[in-house]
Amino acid sequence: MPSKQPPSETQVKRSVERVLAERLPRGWSIQAKTAASGESDRLDLLFEVTDPAGRSARFAAGVKRTIDPKRVPDASARILARANRAKLEAQPVFAAAYLSTRSREILEDLGVGYVDTTGNVRIQASTPGLFISTQGAARDPWPQPSNLQSLRGRGAAQAMRAIIDTVPPFGVRELAAASGASAPTISRVLELLDREGLITRPPRGSVNGVDW
Repeated sequence: MPSKQPPSETQVKRSVERVLAERLPRGWSIQAKTAASGESDRLDLLFEVTDPAGRSARFAAGVKRTIDPKRVPDASARILARANRAKLEAQPVFAAAYLSTRSREILEDLGVGYVDTTGNVRIQASTPGLFISTQGAARDPWPQPSNLQSLRGRGAAQAMRAIIDTVPPFGVRELAAASGASAPTISRVLELLDREGLITRPPRGSVNGVDW
């Protein structure tokens, strides 16, 4: 029976080399190196991809067990900052047990590669010329039961209609009154949109921005 918990960060690190090796062209190779523990300025993982002629491209990876889309920009900035401090000429990559479609879209917009343990991969390098893009799982294999996973259903549709029609700032009570949906449904929809980085709000505060 599959585990209900996502792989640990250590397991994610071990999977990166395997997932990428399975997708490299024939004759290419990969070597990964885990940063030593306690070295805060080091990246979680460094790996080199080498073509048949012996030319290599280096990739600097940040690794997380799980991550919400709204936290992807900050995590990507940390990868770049650590690579710059270490004076590494390396392409930035983010690795996790699973990266949602929204997370992958954000990473592509930021110019950061990615790899997850289900086979969602996008990495590229100019020298040697390399581009890998493959699809893995479309849905999280390890969803948390307390989290709303989609906007399906009448209540969610009512909540979204109210969000579209209401100018921020607004809160749960305003949306519930405008939509007819229950306050718990409104709250769960806002939590989902917040995780996806589609709204901005302080902790337990009113929504003050919507990313249309």
